[in-house]
Amino acid sequence: MNVPPEPRNKKPQQPSYKRKRQRKRQQWMLPAAGLATLLAVTGCAGPGVDSDDVTLKFAEGFSASHPIAANGSMYFLDRLREEGPDVGISVEFYPSSQLGSFEDVPTMLSSGIADISDVVPAYLSAQLPLSSAFDLPGYTTDSCVGAAAVSRSVAEGSTAREQEIEQLGVRPLWSVLLTGYELMTSEPTTDPHGRQGAILRSPGGAVDRVVDAMGAAGVSMPLGDMYEAASRGTVDGTVASPTSMAPYKLAEVLPNSTIGAELGSVAVLYSISEQQWSELNDEQRVVVTEAAEATEQNLCAKLNELLPEAQDQMEKDGTTLHRLTPDQKSEWAQEVSMPARENWRSDLTDMGLPAEAVLEEWEAALRKEESADE
Repeated sequence: MNVPPEPRNKKPQQPSYKRKRQRKRQQWMLPAAGLATLLAVTGCAGPGVDSDDVTLKFAEGFSASHPIAANGSMYFLDRLREEGPDVGISVEFYPSSQLGSFEDVPTMLSSGIADISDVVPAYLSAQLPLSSAFDLPGYTTDSCVGAAAVSRSVAEGSTAREQEIEQLGVRPLWSVLLTGYELMTSEPTTDPHGRQGAILRSPGGAVDRVVDAMGAAGVSMPLGDMYEAASRGTVDGTVASPTSMAPYKLAEVLPNSTIGAELGSVAVLYSISEQQWSELNDEQRVVVTEAAEATEQNLCAKLNELLPEAQDQMEKDGTTLHRLTPDQKSEWAQEVSMPARENWRSDLTDMGLPAEAVLEEWEAALRKEESADE
């Protein structure tokens, strides 16, 4: 009895960029004699090297353990290290501001010291005043809605992109919106003006106007310096996200926090230099873009999970959480958030900047993302 042969297993289909690269390599496979002649004519020696191969230098301002880096940058790295070699991409990673501070990022990218890094408008108020609109209070506490709206607001053709981001010579890859900023102080308060005259640490940018609206004096310093400053009485508190608080043990020196004041956010635009982008081929751009899009989704979902967890952890660590009632939330919005937003708009308009256009695009992007999320 004849037994028909078993069908051969079909190999799984490879991604398009892998197939294209294989075809490209096959087209350049020459007979040994022809290759020797080609090398002699061009003056080349040794084995052929794909001129499209590139090593991307990724400078991360946050420590590798910070939630933004741990769930964002590391995820992006894993994607590129898995898929990048197929299109000639390798990556060098420099966390914890090894190559320079947040304020140094534009210079790092323009000079080629780094190819990819985190552009934070709050730390670059002179260069990116319009992009600090994303940090204004009272808009959203959903990091996914916020990140998608930021990406939409800095896309090609947007006012912020054309007015200032392009001037830095960078191209945004993925966005972050660290939401849920609250007032954390040595003394308890639920009154929007209960800390008038206090010295409060601010991340800068739009949040400086929040501090001003409370009648306090703002001071800029890294969050990592807050413990010593608060323990010495140099500062009386900070406006920050609970998500960033856990590593710094600030409950020991700032044992009170509002919950529900919604005092703003901090946006981060992970960007690649336009010079480096122009040197990538189409396949490499696809891999980088897809990794960036996946990173934005992964990170924002994790930040949404971490915010309530971080608030619970603060309470376990000894922080008294002063949860605002609906009436108190409305008071904070009227007395702090709305004045801060209006002052931002009027100040930038007086400087001749299109603040109104940026705000309109930002609010429209938020509405679109909120409706898509329903």
